[in-house]
Formats: sequence, C-alpha cells, structure tokens
Amino acid sequence: MRPREETARQMSAEAAEQPLLLYALSVFAMFGCLALAASILIADIVVPHHDWIADTISDLGAGRYEFIVDAGL
Repeated sequence: MRPREETARQMSAEAAEQPLLLYALSVFAMFGCLALAASILIADIVVPHHDWIADTISDLGAGRYEFIVDAGL
C-alpha cells in the first residue's frame, strides 16, 4: 500500500512492524506452550503412584519431583 501525502514523512510500515521481532516472539511463545505440555507429560510418566485421571497438575507440582513441572512453567 502506498503512503498518503501526510504519512510520507513518517516511519515506513516495514520499519514499524519489525517482522523479525514478531517472528522471534511468536516462536518463543510456541516454545513456551510446548515446554509446558512436555514437562507435564514427563512428570506424569516419572512420578510414581500418580493417577492421570484422578490427580491434578498441582499434585505433580508438589513433592519430590516438583522440579520437572516447575521447569516447564
């Protein structure tokens, strides 16, 4: 889209949007979601006597193996 007369002297849209920064932040956000899901699944497997249906994620965050879920959060 071509700039109008009054916006011609302002910063260009390419410089204002910073596509590299937006891309990096979106990858970082997706990595955070995947890290949380992976840490919960790993803790479900590692923690002994954990019932996948009856127990909650808070039960995984307490006890001897709490560092697994804490690292994911």
